[in-house]
Amino acid sequence: MKKLFAGIVLFLFFSSLSYSCRANFAVSPDQISINMDKEFIYGNTLKKIVVTNNNGEDFNVTWYLENPTPPSKIRANRTTIPDLSWIDLEPKWRVIPPGETGEFFIYLNIPKTKDTINKKWESWITFKAVDKDFFNIEYAIRLYINTPSEVTGIDDEDGDFFSIKLGDQLAIPFSSVLIVFVIVSVIFILIIIINKKKK
Repeated sequence: MKKLFAGIVLFLFFSSLSYSCRANFAVSPDQISINMDKEFIYGNTLKKIVVTNNNGEDFNVTWYLENPTPPSKIRANRTTIPDLSWIDLEPKWRVIPPGETGEFFIYLNIPKTKDTINKKWESWITFKAVDKDFFNIEYAIRLYINTPSEVTGIDDEDGDFFSIKLGDQLAIPFSSVLIVFVIVSVIFILIIIINKKKK
């Protein structure tokens, strides 16, 4: 009987700790969708996540990005984003006073290529805070990104055999580079010939 009583007391104790741990902070919304119709969104998407401190003390909350694990948890008709570095949040962390909220804004830097058009991606943004009672609290939300189905300004890679790429968005066809090289060479040769005639 004593063992049963002790077991019930321990169960209730850990259950109450678990409840208070979960109640320490809340994150909203549960999911965010970023839809791009005709152009890619660069920089601040103006989509924000609000974290509320329900605790009686200040705590530091931060976040990290991950793809759904296991993959079976991903929503239907979605795939994981190829590069998590295309997503960022600001600020990196925040100390939130008791009873107050902190805002985190989502930034995107997805390259505009044929491989990133008409995609439906899902990633998870997980917020975490370390409770003083040695409980590590985490809360994940789903981030859905829909890229444009068609955009202008993407070079046709099959239209030219060679190209020189400068950065992520600028590509100069090799034929243009060759023409500039020939013109500069002709001008250089003409200058040499004129100088020789003068001498």
